[in-house]
Parts: sequence; structure tokens; C-alpha cells
Amino acid sequence: EHAPPNKRGLYGSAPAFGNIGGSFLAATVMLIASAVNKDAFVSYGWRIAFGISFVLVIFGFYLRRRVSESPLFEVALTTEPPKVPLMTVLTKHPLSILRCMSWVLVSGATGYIVNTYGITFAMDSTKSSRDVVLLLLNVAYLVCIIAILVVGRLLDRWRRPVLIAVALVQVPCAVLL
Repeated sequence: EHAPPNKRGLYGSAPAFGNIGGSFLAATVMLIASAVNKDAFVSYGWRIAFGISFVLVIFGFYLRRRVSESPLFEVALTTEPPKVPLMTVLTKHPLSILRCMSWVLVSGATGYIVNTYGITFAMDSTKSSRDVVLLLLNVAYLVCIIAILVVGRLLDRWRRPVLIAVALVQVPCAVLL
């Protein structure tokens, strides 16, 4: 919301970067915790990630309290909003709503499937250890982080073609997955 007009794509990639970065950190903590002692990991080691996440939540809350509202939001507060803004959006922008919903559904569902069921599926179907799967997943996360930054920068120049290309790339990735 505070991004300069020529860097909105790059700044807008921050939530995706944060999501993948968080998954990378979680997988790294799980790798470290499970490498120390398998029995300790099963009994209490998996809780370490939750303790670290508590620290991250406090840090996030602190950051959110320090960030001012965007200038666009401040201006919007001074204007009179429509009586039923939901109805206005639904009636005047139905295709935009469907595009946004499908984008979030495709990218969100893919991420949640990989982060939850994907690890177990990979372990069971390949008979690989959890450590090998988490290590490979971390390699994929690093590639993803780089791709997010590159795509974020490209969005500042060619928004529509880049979004279409990313959506099309997700199809073969889902098949490979």
C-alpha cells in the first residue's frame, strides 16, 4: 500500500514471499529438530516450531503497530462510502471477483496441499525419509522465493502477460507434483 507506482508488483510479492519464507523456516526447524534425536522429536521436538512462531507473531504484531495506514486508505476515510458496498462490488465487478477468487483458489490450494498432505504423500509414495523430503522441499522453497522476487519485479513492467504466464506454469507444476 505504500509502494511507489513503479514497484507495486515487487512490493506486492511480499505476502507470497512471507508465506514461502515461513514454510522454508518451518521445514528447516523440523529438519533440525528431527535430526537431533528421533524420540525427542516425536515427544516434544515438533513443538519447537510453535514456540518460534509465537516469537514471530509478537514481532509481526509489533511491526503492524508501527506501520501507518496507506495514503489511499486515509483519503478513503474522508469520503462517504456507499450504503451497501458489498452489493455495489457484486453487481458492478462480478468478473473481477471471479478472477480474484480463482487466482486465490489455485495458488492457495496448491500451497496448502504441498505444505500439509504433500510431505506425507512424498514420504509414503517414494519411501523416502522425512528428512530427505523436507530437504528437497526446502530446495523447492528457495527456488520459489527467487521466482517470487523475479515475478514481482516483472509485474511492474508487464502485469497481465506475467500473471497469465504464472497461471499457465502452475498447471504443469501441479501435474508434476
